[in-house]
Amino acid sequence: MYGLIHSCVKEWVMNNYGKDKWMEILAISGADDEQTFLNFQCYPDQATLDFIGIVVKHLEISLEYFLEGVGMHFVDFTIEKGYGEMLHTLGRTFHAFLDNLDYLHCYLMTTAFPGIVMPSFACTEDTERPDVLYVDYYSRRQGLQTLAIGALKGCAKNFYNLAVQFEVMWTREERINEEEVVHHVRLRVTQLGQLTTPTLPVPSGDRPRSALSLAPAADTLAPAEVNFVNTAEFSAIHPYHFIFNQGLRVQQYGFGIGVLCPEVTSFPAVDELLELVWPYTTFNFENVERFKNLVFQFAVTKGTEKTVGTVLRGELIFLGDNRVLFLGNPMVTSLKELAEKSLKISDIPRSDSTRELILLKHQRSTEFDLMQRLEATTAELKRTAAALEKEKEKTDRLLHSMLPPEVAHKLKSGDKVQENFDSATILFSDIVTFTVIASHCEPRQIVQLLNEMYTRFDDATESNGVYKVETIGDAYMVVGGIPGRVRDHATRVTSQAIDMVRLARQVAHPITGAPVQIRVGLHTGPAVAGVVGQKMPRYCLFGDTVNVASRMESHGVPGRIHLSGDCKRRLEAEGSPYALESRGITEIKGKGMMETFFVESVYDPAVGRGINDAAADVGDNSGAEAGQSADSSAAQHSSVCGLQ
Repeated sequence: MYGLIHSCVKEWVMNNYGKDKWMEILAISGADDEQTFLNFQCYPDQATLDFIGIVVKHLEISLEYFLEGVGMHFVDFTIEKGYGEMLHTLGRTFHAFLDNLDYLHCYLMTTAFPGIVMPSFACTEDTERPDVLYVDYYSRRQGLQTLAIGALKGCAKNFYNLAVQFEVMWTREERINEEEVVHHVRLRVTQLGQLTTPTLPVPSGDRPRSALSLAPAADTLAPAEVNFVNTAEFSAIHPYHFIFNQGLRVQQYGFGIGVLCPEVTSFPAVDELLELVWPYTTFNFENVERFKNLVFQFAVTKGTEKTVGTVLRGELIFLGDNRVLFLGNPMVTSLKELAEKSLKISDIPRSDSTRELILLKHQRSTEFDLMQRLEATTAELKRTAAALEKEKEKTDRLLHSMLPPEVAHKLKSGDKVQENFDSATILFSDIVTFTVIASHCEPRQIVQLLNEMYTRFDDATESNGVYKVETIGDAYMVVGGIPGRVRDHATRVTSQAIDMVRLARQVAHPITGAPVQIRVGLHTGPAVAGVVGQKMPRYCLFGDTVNVASRMESHGVPGRIHLSGDCKRRLEAEGSPYALESRGITEIKGKGMMETFFVESVYDPAVGRGINDAAADVGDNSGAEAGQSADSSAAQHSSVCGLQ
């Protein structure tokens, strides 16, 4: 089946169930949304049926409901693709439309859709009810009559303003030859009424009393009328004609038949020379009468090496006395095929449009090949663009892990990144006794320790809405209110500090196995943020606020959160829920005497006591250690931020 059906299925599912359902179906089936649905690409029937089975199962609907819905949508789909006028001009009535539908299929098979496997339709009217038609549907595919019913309903609605009801009367198989079987379905079509406005309305003056009916037409040619020309003259005009009787035995044929079948010396049965290839049905006189309005195709079976397989296409004319005249010509679709059959354009009557079609097809095939390549190239470009977009997302994620998204966008635009912030809260932390740990552990243990702890800290920054500035060694720096200005930045950073103290205790000391302890310091004040350098650019903070925050950490106590008076006042202004306790007046190197504060005890269920209770176990030695490490820690953080 051609990709038009696949694309129609896609549209129908998305229109009725949404894009998310369609993406689920693609994931289950493993289908490529671009490569699997090229309109002018032909796909194996089984692949299409397997995909339909997946769709029906996932949507939990019946196959009949799905096929009829897709069939009706297929008509809208083809109208949208530009085939509406072609379908609309097939007949003035729905009956006439069905009688000429096979002709359109033949045309499409030789032009836009080579290799198409076509169904066939034959209509008969109910002699008593003009609002009833009987449609014989023939197909080499089994079980798709519901799809055809949906498509015919769509045609009746869009082109003839009709609401019709289809009823399957019976289904049977008919063997065409030893290998092929055709599925024959008899349908009863009843007109339910006129709709409001068809998509492509038929002019009211052209519409007969019953839109289903077909005006009676003389389909019989009296034998006497044939005698206006003799056999030789008629053979010259129609070299590929033949006449057969009710027993399907040839009674007359043109010289063109003799050229294709040179061994014919008598008047054999038709099926001794030719094989019926269209319509897909058994070749008998009953079916000849049933399909008399269709274009018939016969393939040469008894000829030369080059002529065997040549297809004759033409119409049947009933002459009376149960004799039938076949007026046809070789069905040749290209100059190459013409040469392969040892034919010339002069072998085709001037009145036959096949001459023009051969030349048109030669040009059309070039355009069709170009269209196929263009569609395939477009699909490939879409896949490449999608892959490029995924790679871009990966690159953006990596870039945004190094720089804030808004800062990264400014850098991409070539803008300078430097901004003043009136108020921000900065956090510093480091690991207690890290120098001892570093001197007694292997480098891989240090990396493992820091990675385990900092990964937990990073996750906490996402939940608390703060920005991680950088890490150097055991120093971890966080800021709130930069680069995005927020009113409660002090509260957010305090929440981050509490989480960090708690999370650090979930990491084991590489030497003692005891929980790791960290010191945390906070300060609030103005700062300047900007990107420095072109190679491995970094988003850095500058200002005295950075220095004071570093001093809060270096003069802090293991396991406790040490903050300045400015940070305390900001927390109070924000209405922070955290209770603080004064540490008293403390001498801060480079700042003199300052009143600083601790966040009061916060319960940690992991250890069954407060994190500040655990800090008390350190005793007076923690304060001594804090004083001893103050100079080195502050120097390290100041160096990180470019303040030394």
